[in-house]
Amino acid sequence: MKILVLSNSPVVESQGSGYIIVNTAKSLVALGHQVDMIPPDELEFMPSWRNRARNYRLTLGIAKWIYAHRERVAGYDLVIFYGAESALAVYVLKQVLKLKMPVILHSNGLEVHVDYRMKEMVEATGELKWYNFDQSWIFKYCYDNVDAIITLSKYDRDFAVESIGIDPKKIHFIEPCLPEVFFNYQPATAIVRKPIIVYCGTWIPRKGTQAVKEAIPRLLEQYPEYTLRIIGTGDKFNAADEFPAALLGRIETFPLVESKEEMIRLYSESSIFVFPSVHESFGLVIAEAMFCGCAVVSGQTGFATNVANGTEAIVLDKPDTEHVYAAVKKLIDNDALRESMSRQGHERTLQLQWGNYQRQLDAVLQTVFHRHAVA
Repeated sequence: MKILVLSNSPVVESQGSGYIIVNTAKSLVALGHQVDMIPPDELEFMPSWRNRARNYRLTLGIAKWIYAHRERVAGYDLVIFYGAESALAVYVLKQVLKLKMPVILHSNGLEVHVDYRMKEMVEATGELKWYNFDQSWIFKYCYDNVDAIITLSKYDRDFAVESIGIDPKKIHFIEPCLPEVFFNYQPATAIVRKPIIVYCGTWIPRKGTQAVKEAIPRLLEQYPEYTLRIIGTGDKFNAADEFPAALLGRIETFPLVESKEEMIRLYSESSIFVFPSVHESFGLVIAEAMFCGCAVVSGQTGFATNVANGTEAIVLDKPDTEHVYAAVKKLIDNDALRESMSRQGHERTLQLQWGNYQRQLDAVLQTVFHRHAVA
């Protein structure tokens, strides 16, 4: 089968959404399909505008590309879009060109869901201003008119069904998988777990950093054997701007981690992973930390909503300061719970292998083609 993939994100495996896009393409090839990928730099309308009005320029650019290459596009058996900015392109495919192949939106995060959760956070905290034109009508057109949607988590799928009214038969979720190095890594020397609380991610309010800033120092004061490890914030982060001076000697920072092997070591040395994020379409760092044996405290978002709360991780309905503090304290005080959660979290993530993903993806494609044929 010939498959055309048009991406709204750079097709670079080391970058966020690119990791999903590249490995999904590899999975399709492994299933025996021919895959052609078109990156966003070939799709953007008026690229000299750089980051200005990017969603609108992508909406126009993807549609323009489809029309300009209409004879080539007609030769494909399936079109997969990343990003609901493809709404106008879906219209061109189905209403202008009248092409009959099925069209899938593989979402790295439903745009309407992101907006909903961000506005919810603003209303709750007042910390951010949310200036944005309402683009939901564009996104909803795409959701309604593609033949199928694949999301990264049950969290996004449930929102689509319950809040947007998407036909549940039309929307699927397949959890992305961990890099192969997690399953193959053999440390040169034995890794010893230490009393370390670890956070990994960009240091922005959406990731729950306010709760980390307020809850963890209280715990460090109560439990002098514990330290805080902060990973992946980038070079602009300065712990002295965020935490009390008296505790800076017990806060480790790793702004950039050069390799997955080093990331595995940093996780595997740690006892507790705290990630009170407001919204993640998946949240790969949660799965990585669970695989490495950290007892995880997370917001109710992405991958964390599809694990067993209380046994595989602690998943907080409200990941604010007091709830984060209580959850981490519970894990510090209860060695048996922390060790049990470490084991069960690891077992839950063992299934996140790309061979499993390929089988699920193949099943979804068969379902899509069957529904398309009988429609």
